[in-house]
Amino acid sequence: MTAPATVLAALPADLLVQAQDARDELSIFMPGRNTMVKYCTMILRLLNAYPLDGERFVNVARLRQEIHDDGVLSSAPVERRPE
Repeated sequence: MTAPATVLAALPADLLVQAQDARDELSIFMPGRNTMVKYCTMILRLLNAYPLDGERFVNVARLRQEIHDDGVLSSAPVERRPE
């Protein structure tokens, strides 16, 4: 998602805005309140949901979460294995 400089300037001063390069991600939305059981389920689903080849993997160490009124959206990048 991109925003013009005027929109970014209008955000609260204590809000952290990060720019990330374009990348492939796997995401999962878990409805309801976030719990440890749901967090573990989400991690397992991200790791098992997509049949990756031997070159790529889901990097759950770079997981990001967006908290919504009705649940949590979790996303992790799909990256190439280092050589």
